[in-house]
Amino acid sequence: MTNPVQPLLRAALATAVLAPFAARAVEIPVRSDSYTDSANPTVNYGSATLLPANGTGKTVLFKFKSMATFLPAGTASSDIAKAMLHVWVRGSTNNSARFVVKRANADWAEGTLTANTGLGDAALPAPFTDSTAINNLPQWVSVDVSDIVKYWVDNPGDPGRSILLTTTVGEVTLDSKENTDTSHAAFVDVTLIGPAGPQGPTGATGATGAAGATGATGATGPTGATGPGVPTGGSAGQVLAKIDGTDYNTQWTTPTGGGSNATSLQGTTVASTAPTNGQVLTYDSSASNWKPMDIPQQFNFLINSGNSTILSAHYITIIGGTQAQSSNEQDGFRMLSAPCSKVSMNAISNTVVSSNTYTIKLRKATNTGSSYTYSDVMTCASNFGGGSVRSCNTSSNTSFVAGDGLGILVTGGTQAHNTGGGVAVYMTVTCQ
Repeated sequence: MTNPVQPLLRAALATAVLAPFAARAVEIPVRSDSYTDSANPTVNYGSATLLPANGTGKTVLFKFKSMATFLPAGTASSDIAKAMLHVWVRGSTNNSARFVVKRANADWAEGTLTANTGLGDAALPAPFTDSTAINNLPQWVSVDVSDIVKYWVDNPGDPGRSILLTTTVGEVTLDSKENTDTSHAAFVDVTLIGPAGPQGPTGATGATGAAGATGATGATGPTGATGPGVPTGGSAGQVLAKIDGTDYNTQWTTPTGGGSNATSLQGTTVASTAPTNGQVLTYDSSASNWKPMDIPQQFNFLINSGNSTILSAHYITIIGGTQAQSSNEQDGFRMLSAPCSKVSMNAISNTVVSSNTYTIKLRKATNTGSSYTYSDVMTCASNFGGGSVRSCNTSSNTSFVAGDGLGILVTGGTQAHNTGGGVAVYMTVTCQ
């Protein structure tokens, strides 16, 4: 039988005994509470103020009001975060006692329920033992019954809508809703999953992490396609005119011979005829002519270990031969593209020249802006030949600037041989 309690008194008493939740989402109140005792199978305990439970025949029952009356319309089991059963336990005979929780398989009435009613345990959800030991009494004891409440929400036609409590050991005593001393009726507190809140502000950027370890070396890529390379196939006398990567048939060309008369670098006279293959422009004291004299074998710039620019010019001079040699002959000047402060020269013949004596000098052409002035830098040999002298070597600390020219002057007067190809004299000039 229900004993009503004024709302104000109920709130004051709940606060005084420290109800487990100061604020709850949804509270489902108990409709009926009672217990059965197998030792007294025909006795009804619907009006009892104390509800004993043990594991040897005494079972406490709580029936709750309809879920649909209290939960928001459309609530599904997935909307339930947790459901807790709260009961006020007055005392226990064993501090290790725990509740065994079951769902009733049928409906019952508080005024007629007995042990002989035939009320049993439902299969789903499966019965379970709560993990909390019941001690430090009296106090509220809370049991997680989320699975049972979710079952009721998904199955609103469940006739029992009841929870059965027994214990693992000992006997515990609970207050019923009829207990006017405390009015601590059992209830179920349902916490619902609320809607997602608004997006919070972006947090501050964290500190930069440490650099990771160097990754493994990647696999070697495929070999690239072979390039076109340097064109081949030119004929004798041809030169490579261009490399454009596409037109290989027109890259070899034959230089045009001859040409118009040209003024010698010396600038005193003009050659009267055009050159033929193998000739260079030389000069003497009275005329400039095309002569088969000095033919450069190599002309290049090198960088030595001291970071100085070295000009190295190599010549071959033919002394003698069937063509008459003038008394003073000089090859064309080589222009310097970098300055240097020391010049060296050596000359050597592969055989004895002749009984004649030749003088080999190094000359300098100084660029004055609009013309050149010429001067002798040094004499490598004044008696080259002479029957046995066939080499010389000398140097001078003469400075040259970019744009100056180097030239070699050979004087000897007469032809060394009247027949044959003459004698080769190899000369090297370096400026560094």
